[in-house]
Amino acid sequence: MYAITPRGRRALGAWLGADSAEPVFESEHILKAFYAENGLTADLLATLDHLRGWVHGLTLRNVEVGGIYVDGDGQYLERLAVLGLTGRFLDDYLEMIDRWAMWAEGVVAEWPPDPRDAVPDIAGLRATVRQAKARAARWNSAPPHTPRPPDGSGADPYRFLADEGPGMIAGEGRERVGVSPGERAHRTRGRGLGALP
Repeated sequence: MYAITPRGRRALGAWLGADSAEPVFESEHILKAFYAENGLTADLLATLDHLRGWVHGLTLRNVEVGGIYVDGDGQYLERLAVLGLTGRFLDDYLEMIDRWAMWAEGVVAEWPPDPRDAVPDIAGLRATVRQAKARAARWNSAPPHTPRPPDGSGADPYRFLADEGPGMIAGEGRERVGVSPGERAHRTRGRGLGALP
């Protein structure tokens, strides 16, 4: 059993009040996607399938642990307010990766065998720029330190999760793109984590 000392608690408090380093993101899957034109389209599809498999495994763990706390159990109930914040971030992170990978699968599935011959999705790029502009505007209109109304009113930043399906909007005039389980199993048969439930 470990316990924090008074000196350690003072150091922890000082660290919590200090400036934070910028977040660091590392993913070999994304790095492979970045250099995909040097390989085959099939290689990129396999990479995306493997990424979704990794997300799926962690998602099952989130469902298990989160469900325990929702039911009023859990090892650290006294920390539940803080755990709810960090748990939401970790699950949103998985949601972002899975949505992107599913969208990317739909795009790459239309590519020829050699990624160098793929036609750029300009509409999708426009949608990405619009998304970035909207995020910049959100910062300007309501900086992160602006508190929400105490009654909980106001726009819910997670409202879209209840409205959208598992796909993503790739651009103007395009429907949500995704790959059905059957299609994914057919394309990825024999490649390990491809055929997910």
